[in-house]
Amino acid sequence: MSLAKSSMKQWAILAAVVDHGGFAQAAAMLHRSQSAISYSIARLQETLDISLLVVEGRKAATSLTQGAQAEEEIGIALKRRAADLGFHIMPATVAA
Repeated sequence: MSLAKSSMKQWAILAAVVDHGGFAQAAAMLHRSQSAISYSIARLQETLDISLLVVEGRKAATSLTQGAQAEEEIGIALKRRAADLGFHIMPATVAA
């Protein structure tokens, strides 16, 4: 795992995918294309040499893999750092 080669932007994108329930939702929230979001996640997984998201067919990933859950505390810290650097991730809201 090469955490040093990953960027805060990649971690912020990962957090957005998980928080907002998928690639399309994260793309809309971050004002980026869905392919840019997907590419960023793929590069992050490649850099870390770990699968981070559960993907079911064409359905967007909405949860972390078991291996990624073990890294959740790091992700929380990185998400906070991303916010400090200006990458603001809005929490997903659930309509009642």
